[in-house]
Amino acid sequence: MCFIIPAVLITLLLAQIYVTYRSTPQLGSLIFGIRSAIIAVIASAVYRLGKPVLKNSLMLVLGVLVAILNLFGFDEILLLLVSGAISCFGTA
Repeated sequence: MCFIIPAVLITLLLAQIYVTYRSTPQLGSLIFGIRSAIIAVIASAVYRLGKPVLKNSLMLVLGVLVAILNLFGFDEILLLLVSGAISCFGTA
């Protein structure tokens, strides 16, 4: 709860600023910088979450396969469900 509420408030504030000042060039630079920071935070989180999981070669292959299928437009929910089922049966 303490993690979600600040994120929601920050997102609402940034959305309000964007709607109000979207035609100014300075906002474009701000959004570009924020976008870069968000990509770095997500990449760091993916690395930290994925590191303990990818100790098994099956999980490594499954992760790469899901990433590739996601790039080709497969449904994310379906990929999550199928990869979860494969990992349950593959590690049992």
